[in-house]
Amino acid sequence: MKKSDIINLLGAKYGFVSHLEISTPNTGFQYALIDRTQYARCERAVYGIVDEDALLDQDITYRTSQRTSCGIVNALSTMPPFDLVFVDPHHTYENSFEDIVGAFSLLRQGGALVIHDCNPPNSQVAAPDLTPGDWCGVTYWAYIDFVLGRAGITYYTVDTDYGCGVVFKQPGPDRDTSRLQFDWVRMAWNDDSRYDYFDWNRQRLLNLISVDEFRIREGLPLLTPPSASA
Repeated sequence: MKKSDIINLLGAKYGFVSHLEISTPNTGFQYALIDRTQYARCERAVYGIVDEDALLDQDITYRTSQRTSCGIVNALSTMPPFDLVFVDPHHTYENSFEDIVGAFSLLRQGGALVIHDCNPPNSQVAAPDLTPGDWCGVTYWAYIDFVLGRAGITYYTVDTDYGCGVVFKQPGPDRDTSRLQFDWVRMAWNDDSRYDYFDWNRQRLLNLISVDEFRIREGLPLLTPPSASA
């Protein structure tokens, strides 16, 4: 299951009709797969553009050469809020946290965020600085800082496509995460120990669920594997 599948399934389930992607020239890559029959208002905001000519063939509603999404978010804040905002940031802590906070501010009450790269499989792809090849960076850290213990939200993370965090802007069942929060903050100043703690506790920190559990949770049909005779 891809991030675009989650976006489309949530849209169909909850009747979402407006979608915004916040990404960089090197992230996202699912915008063309968003169901336009579901999302009548579908927009994409890209920050950190270095080469304008390289993006001439891409479908971008808002673009800026600034290294952060702050300017775009401020401009969008005067417009109607979105039902769903997808965030695929530059994976530093600063960019990730700013994008998540900004996206949440553009979301209507009852809407949902989908955040990519929240479940890095190993410490190599979770390096804090840009590395060649697959790179989730520390988006997982910013995501956990945002959701853990926050009132007025419901969140879970689907264990697919490097981890897709789903955050609903509405309260859910109470979870006692006080000890988890304490230990998470205690690890915050050491990249190595923080990732180790995350690795040992990712199920609880992320509220991690499988693709099948996601489908069950959202009342979606399970995918039936083909029979041996098919």
